[in-house]
Amino acid sequence: MQNEEDRKLEPNADKQLKDRLIPKSIFDLEQKIEEIRCFFQPQLAVSIAIVKDGKVFLTKGFGPRIPNKPEQVDEKTLFNIGSITKSFVSLSLASLVSEGKLDFTTPVKNYFKDFKLIDAELTEKINLIHVLTHQTFGGCDQD
Repeated sequence: MQNEEDRKLEPNADKQLKDRLIPKSIFDLEQKIEEIRCFFQPQLAVSIAIVKDGKVFLTKGFGPRIPNKPEQVDEKTLFNIGSITKSFVSLSLASLVSEGKLDFTTPVKNYFKDFKLIDAELTEKINLIHVLTHQTFGGCDQD
């Protein structure tokens, strides 16, 4: 296990880290994942799957299911996703905005015809920015 000093990166760390941690072939992928996991945080757990054209090539878990306990993660371990779904939704919406398919300032009801809040005025005004920034009740007056 590395100590804190070993984890400090030098000025050209990005290239050094990439050269050291990116596997050269699929055969050393498992070893590299373990190195990356231990480099950043030994108690970190991850599961991976490599799938191409619907065919599964590799599934494997790395690290402890519970920090400092012996039971290890495997390819069937379920992870709590937590609040990261907000980031996924925001990124997905931003991609649609950049493609011109959505606009952050267009009222939500223009996209979802059945969208309705208790407050009719808010229903008319609320847009994606309000929703993403948790301003759905009263924050619309700040437009």
